[in-house]
Amino acid sequence: MYQRALQGYEKALGPDHTSTLGTVNNLGNLYSDQGKLVEAEQ
Repeated sequence: MYQRALQGYEKALGPDHTSTLGTVNNLGNLYSDQGKLVEAEQ
């Protein structure tokens, strides 16, 4: 879900928009919670 939302936000709003950055943060937190630390850092 977050990955799909991120793609949409990047396309519509750009990579530096607050909504895009919030989704990046949420995706990183999700990966971290799942123990996927390499993915979380990306």
